[in-house]
Amino acid sequence: MKKMVFGLVALLLTFGLTACGESTDSVKEKTAMNIQFEFISRDFIDTTTVITTVRDKETGIYYAALSSSTTSNGIGGMSPLYDKDGMPFGHDN
Repeated sequence: MKKMVFGLVALLLTFGLTACGESTDSVKEKTAMNIQFEFISRDFIDTTTVITTVRDKETGIYYAALSSSTTSNGIGGMSPLYDKDGMPFGHDN
C-alpha cells in the first residue's frame, strides 16, 4: 500500500512540476507582437475603478474598458464608443 501511495505521489509530482505548453516568456512575446489595441487614455472613477480607452489599430474604432479591483475580482467589460449618430466612434477617421 505504501509503495502505491508513494508511486502515486511521485507521478503527481512529476506531472505537476513539468511544464505543459509554452513558456510564459514565449506567450508574452507573441502577445506583444500581436497587440490589436492602442492605448488612448485611463480615467480613474475612484480608487478601485478604472475606465481605459483604447483604439483598434485595424478598424480605428474606439472602445471603453471598465475594470474594478473590488468587484468581480478585477474583471470588467469592454464596449465600443458611439458618436452622436449612433455609429461606432472612429469609423470614418
